[in-house]
Amino acid sequence: MIESDLPERVYPGQKVKTKLNVTNIQGRPVSNVDLTAFAVNTQLDYHVPDLPYYGSAPRPREQRASYSMKQKEYLHTATLDYQHWNQLLHLDKLPYYQFAYPAGKLFRQTVDTPDGTTQFAPYVMLNGRAVNIYVIEQNDVPCYFSWTEQPKQYSFPVLHPSGKQKITLRMHDRAFIIDSLAFDRGKKTILSFDMNQLPQGVEVVWLRQKKGKYDEYKFTSEEKKRYERYLCRLPVMDGAVYTSLEHNGKQFPVSVMELSRYKKKILAGPVEPGPWKYMNGVLYRHEGGFSYEFEGNVVYKYKDEELCPAYLNFSSVAKIPTLNDYHLSPERFCSLVAELRKGKSWHPTRIYFSLPDKTLNFRLPEEKDSTGVANLLFKDCTTGELVYPDTLVQMNRIYSKFPAGTYDAILLYNNGKYLKHDALTIQSYTYLDVDMESLPLHERDSLSSGWLLLGRGIGRIGTNFLGHREMRIRQYVRNYGGKVSGYVTDATGEPLIGCSVVVKGTTEGTITDMDGYFEMDCDRGGISFCLVMSALNSRR
Repeated sequence: MIESDLPERVYPGQKVKTKLNVTNIQGRPVSNVDLTAFAVNTQLDYHVPDLPYYGSAPRPREQRASYSMKQKEYLHTATLDYQHWNQLLHLDKLPYYQFAYPAGKLFRQTVDTPDGTTQFAPYVMLNGRAVNIYVIEQNDVPCYFSWTEQPKQYSFPVLHPSGKQKITLRMHDRAFIIDSLAFDRGKKTILSFDMNQLPQGVEVVWLRQKKGKYDEYKFTSEEKKRYERYLCRLPVMDGAVYTSLEHNGKQFPVSVMELSRYKKKILAGPVEPGPWKYMNGVLYRHEGGFSYEFEGNVVYKYKDEELCPAYLNFSSVAKIPTLNDYHLSPERFCSLVAELRKGKSWHPTRIYFSLPDKTLNFRLPEEKDSTGVANLLFKDCTTGELVYPDTLVQMNRIYSKFPAGTYDAILLYNNGKYLKHDALTIQSYTYLDVDMESLPLHERDSLSSGWLLLGRGIGRIGTNFLGHREMRIRQYVRNYGGKVSGYVTDATGEPLIGCSVVVKGTTEGTITDMDGYFEMDCDRGGISFCLVMSALNSRR
C-alpha cells in the first residue's frame, strides 16, 4: 500500500514536494521498493496503464445454452417442527396455525355464508394434517360419506340452528362425539381439534375389532346397516348435462357431465328415504341399500351389498382445499349447471346430415337470446315417437336410427324455446334442404322442458368443433368387405348432389354427398351386379 501527502489538486507550473510511505498487507514498512512517479495532463489524452496482475485467473461462469428449474431441486418439503418455530415466530398467534395445531383446544372460526344458512365443517388434525373422516352425523343422522361419488362440498347445513347439536365423526378406528354444540345463525363454523389431545366436551369411542393378533378396521354390522339406509346407486341420464333427484323444493345432485364423465351409475348418499322424483319425471318412494334403474314409468331396484367400503384405513393430507367450501344448495347447483352450459353453448347456422340412405341440410336463423342450440329432434307424425341423437361415437352425438317417414322437425334451444317445421317428408335415397330461418319461435312449455332431457350433452352434435358455426353430421358405417365407391357427375363434370345409387333389383343403396361421392357395401361373393344411379331428370 502506498500512502502520499499530495494535495488533491496541483496547478500547472506548481512545484510540490511529497513524502511516500510504502507498507505491506500487515501495515509494516517495506524497504528497497522501486517506485516510478510521473505527472500527466488530461489534455494530452494520456491514460495511466493498469498494473499487471500476477495472481491466478478467476473461474469463469459456466456457459449454457438454456437453463431449467428441473436441473436442480430447489423445492424441499419437510414436516414442520411446530414447537421449534412456534417459540421463534409465535405461530400460535395466527388463525391458520391455531386451526392446524389446536393442542387440546376446540378451534372455532365463523364466516358469513353466501345464502344466509347456518353451516359447519369439522376437521380432525394430527401434526398439522387433516385426518380423513369417513362419516359425519348430525343428531345421529348421516350428512356426509367420504366415499360417495356425487358432486358435494365439505360444508353441511345445520338441521336445527336454534338448538344445540350432537356431532359424530367416524374415523378409521374410533368415533369422536361432540355433544351440545351450538352454532352461530347465518354463518359457517369451522371446527378442529387434535385427535391425540382431545379438548373438553369431545368424547372418543374406540371401534377397533380384533382378528387374531391384529386389529381390523371396518364398519360394524350395526353401522353398515344404518349407513346403507342412506346409500344407493343411481343411473346417470344419457346425454344429460346433469342428473338429480327432486321433491318439494329439495334437490339432490347425482352427477354433472363434466365431473362424472363416462360413468353410468353413481354411488350416492346420504339420500333421505321418502318420495323423490328422478330426471325423467318418475315419482317413486326411495329406499337406501339398492341400485336403481329407470325405464319410462317403471322403477327397478336391486339389492346392493357393496355400498360401504369393506375396510377402513388411516390417511391424512397437509393441503386442505375444502376450507372455502359452502353447502351445495339447489340454487348453487343450478348456478353450476348454468355456468357449464354457458361455457359450452353451440350456435350453428346450418346442420348437415350425411346418413347411409339420406342427406338433409337444415338452414337455421340467428338466435336472439344466444343460449345456444340444445338438440335437433324429429317427432314421427304417425306414432309420436321422438328421434334424437342417442349414440356417442368418438365424443360426437349421432342418430342410431332414422327411418323414412313424415316428421315434425324441432330445433330446441337451451332456454327451452324452439322452432318447429311441421310434416316434413323424409324419404330414402334423397337430398332434402330445409329452411327454418323464417319459422316462428315458440316459447318454453311443458313439452320443450321434457325435450331438454332427451339426448342432451354439453357441446356438439356431429363431428365439428364448438367454435364452428356450421355442423355436419355423418353416420358411421362399418365396412366388412366388397365396398364400392365413386363419384357421380353430369356431362360437364359437375358433381351430382343427392343422386340415388341403388343395386339393381334390390333396395340396397345410398346417395351422393356434396362432392358427388358415394360408398356402400356390396359384397356379392364375386357375383357381378349393376348399379342404378338416378338424379333429378336423369337416370342411368
